[in-house]
Amino acid sequence: MKWINALANLDLRIIQVLQRVRSGEWVYGQNSPNYGHLLQETAEGLGYSRRWGDPFELPGLGGRVADKAWQSLGLTTRAGVGGIPCEVIHGQIGSSVGLSSSCTANALIRTFNGWKAAIAIYLPVRWTFLCLPA
Repeated sequence: MKWINALANLDLRIIQVLQRVRSGEWVYGQNSPNYGHLLQETAEGLGYSRRWGDPFELPGLGGRVADKAWQSLGLTTRAGVGGIPCEVIHGQIGSSVGLSSSCTANALIRTFNGWKAAIAIYLPVRWTFLCLPA
């Protein structure tokens, strides 16, 4: 399991938050004192405002309410959409080419990196079996 997490290159705090959101323990705009710090620390570590990870400030749903929340947080990439800011979820993936706020670019970059890692594992094994005497 450790090597899968290493290949995924996803901050463990993000995984914990997503698990808590799924179980209902971490809820946008509600009291989540035990887990709110996870996203705040992640956002701060990436060079963003801690507010980008505050469950009390993140809009759970989209629309005008979300737009107002994003405006107060200084985010311009999430018009009409609620949830966790993409930049916080994606971490530094795509940031070197200005794509840290693009979910599509993040998925493509992660797919390509996963494919490269799989090939790096597969080819030596395959080569070994091709070179064995019959």
